[in-house]
Amino acid sequence: MDRKDMIKNLTTDHPEHTASYWAEFDDDTLLQIIELDRREVKRNVSDQLAMG
Repeated sequence: MDRKDMIKNLTTDHPEHTASYWAEFDDDTLLQIIELDRREVKRNVSDQLAMG
């Protein structure tokens, strides 16, 4: 995933922030944010499945 894709994905997932907001972060930070988002989604799905 290149920088442009990371910014596009984050802007889509977090519409409260603009692409220029995400562009302020370096690539490593963007990757960390994306990974945290993935973990949160995975946790939410697991929680929903556990609730039945």
